[in-house]
Amino acid sequence: MAKRKQKKPAPHENNPAPSGFESLDQALDWWRNKIRSGLPPSGLAAGLDGLTAASGTDLGGRQLAALEILAGIEIESCGALDRAPQVAKHLISTEERVFVASAAGGITCHARDSGKKLWSIPQERACQVGGMALADSVLFYTDSWHGKLYAAHSGTGGELWRADSASDGSPLLAPAGVAILNSDDTSLMIVSDSAAHRLCMFSLDGSPQGMCGRRGLDEEEIAHLNSAPADAAIVQYFEYPREVFAATDSDGSPAVFVWDSGNGRVVVLTAALERKRSVSIADDRDEVKPRIAGQVTVLAGPSGPVILVVDDARRVLSVRGSEGEQLLTYDLTPLMKSPRRKAESIRVDCGTIGSGGRLMAAGNGRLFRLPDMLLDPRLLAGNLLPLFPADCRLVPARLGIVPGVRKTVSLPASNWDEISPGLDPAALTACLLDEDDILSGRFERSVAVLESLTGSLDSGSMSTGASALKQAVSARLAELREQIYANLLRRCRPSAGKLKNWSDVRAEVDMELYQSRGRSSSAELRMDDELEQIRELEPSIRRLGWCLKAVHKLLIPRGNGSLAADIVEKLLDDLNRLLDERLESLAVIAGHLEYGRDPQRVHRDEIQAAHAADLRITALADAALVLSAEISRLAALNPAVLDGDRRETLAGCLKKSSGLACREILAGIDKQQLEPADNGGLTLPAVPELNGNTGECLRLLVNNMASYLKKLETAAEQGGKFGLVLQRQRHLFALKASVLSNFLASNDQGRELLEEARTIAGDAWRELDKLRPAWAGAETDR
Repeated sequence: MAKRKQKKPAPHENNPAPSGFESLDQALDWWRNKIRSGLPPSGLAAGLDGLTAASGTDLGGRQLAALEILAGIEIESCGALDRAPQVAKHLISTEERVFVASAAGGITCHARDSGKKLWSIPQERACQVGGMALADSVLFYTDSWHGKLYAAHSGTGGELWRADSASDGSPLLAPAGVAILNSDDTSLMIVSDSAAHRLCMFSLDGSPQGMCGRRGLDEEEIAHLNSAPADAAIVQYFEYPREVFAATDSDGSPAVFVWDSGNGRVVVLTAALERKRSVSIADDRDEVKPRIAGQVTVLAGPSGPVILVVDDARRVLSVRGSEGEQLLTYDLTPLMKSPRRKAESIRVDCGTIGSGGRLMAAGNGRLFRLPDMLLDPRLLAGNLLPLFPADCRLVPARLGIVPGVRKTVSLPASNWDEISPGLDPAALTACLLDEDDILSGRFERSVAVLESLTGSLDSGSMSTGASALKQAVSARLAELREQIYANLLRRCRPSAGKLKNWSDVRAEVDMELYQSRGRSSSAELRMDDELEQIRELEPSIRRLGWCLKAVHKLLIPRGNGSLAADIVEKLLDDLNRLLDERLESLAVIAGHLEYGRDPQRVHRDEIQAAHAADLRITALADAALVLSAEISRLAALNPAVLDGDRRETLAGCLKKSSGLACREILAGIDKQQLEPADNGGLTLPAVPELNGNTGECLRLLVNNMASYLKKLETAAEQGGKFGLVLQRQRHLFALKASVLSNFLASNDQGRELLEEARTIAGDAWRELDKLRPAWAGAETDR
């Protein structure tokens, strides 16, 4: 008789909870890791019995009760579907039927109770299903491969109509998710046109109703939101939007949730498709924005929207709150038929929640039901807070505080420790008001959350906590303002060492171009990292300016009456110093350039000096623009901030700002009482090296450049490969002429020389306006 082969445990079975722990910290660490990295679908509740065994430690009432609840949330099996696809791409159900789209193409409809296959749509009509939605007796779905939107009868699968173009006549490009938005007694179908990076709207009979969005990364969106004029329309930015859902937001209003896959975020829009917020779903371990190879679903739970993320690569289901805060994570491997079959997938029902609960389908049609508690972010956060007391995102989620909704909430607590057991008011504020969130919109929402909590504490029996929290918010805003402002001023004044490094690199690139006559750019490729720092200087200054503006908008209304005036005075003083430094730098450049040299005899040290000076003045000019814009904004809100000495400082800044982009802003701050200053009274620091021979130096410089260009006209190598070399030489010539123009006598001869220099320099002349403050108003420079 053959020996019966002993059954080996499945390789994907999870190890049960240990029978005992040596310490409380060890027990909590084990459970915290399982909750965030992947609980099994069931079976851990029994492991709680071993928590106090062996070592005799007491896990604490609140923590143990929370663990019992969380470990008891099981994903239960609830049947299977006949002849369902091995790999399900999308799933949607009603109380009677289940519709499954296969990754290989086609859609099948099954009876929910028996699992019997009722009908199917062939691959020819559903080659690559991008999304599905149900309305009444109609199944809507997209075919990404053929660029079409279909409507089929949900009872038979028969085609009702199809559409393949947007409202402007352009074709649909890889349409994906479909959602039905019901608002004000009207129904609108929203389709994420993925490859066109937009949303397209349709009526339920297939008529195009408009479009929304354009292509852009979230960094481009930040620039748009912060630099667009106040009356400009806000454009929605998407990068390959995939799933789209219609659900009730945390404030009770209907909303549209778009999985913006290229940006790794969920974008939340109003029913009118206006931007509300964006939510990142990156984990702490994600160093880059996630591009989920799986499914992102947004559902309307009993206490607000819940985001479910199925990650096929990690084989986990992540449950997140409306702000992206991570709640529970389930390891899906035990639900799969075979962990070795990489093609198998699990998908969550993306339809509305019916009386039968939320379904989830695995390979070969096996069905599972997600418990209702898994879709209740507030209830989950309340049980997670004792286990993760330092997780600041769980506090507002547990209290159900909605940003922007001015109403007090019922606090399930009698003291501060029950609200935030691991953080005092100052620590909670510091965690929620993260500097990295300022431009994302989350920062402002966090301030609103903290103020809602302050109002709730004050209306209850915790007025001391309310006062402490209010003070903590103001102190945190003031602290961040100081940090951002100091960083801004430091960034616009690069150190001598950094200036030398950058100018050395740029000089190396220039010299290689000169020596190879434009044929080689290996130095630029080799030193791209250093050059990138130069390219990032202006955007980084601009970004810090936006951060400063955002903090001011929140800080000033919460400060005393004189705070705005104090801030404007500080901004004006620093702006005045920046403009003085710019004038001093012009004199320094003038003493380090050579004006009589043949243009084709380029020396490295002169190029280094030119690049270092140009970079320094550019940084100062960029910072001056940022400060001027903020002074103008604050003065428009409260004209009284320019009373007294501050007005005189402003007049001095206007006088020194000739040639800079900030001049127009400063001149427009108070048009009735502050007129643009005349450049004639501007005095620049003297340059002993010129010895009063500025006119002769400029004449020699112009003659040499004109002679050199004349030689090039007859040379065989003009233009083409040598074009970049010539372009850079024109720039160096324009720099020298621009610097000299500040020390040139304002007469007819000077204007004649500058007109000739401008003609020779071409486009490079206009690029260097910031170097000509004394001649910025001259007719030849317009």
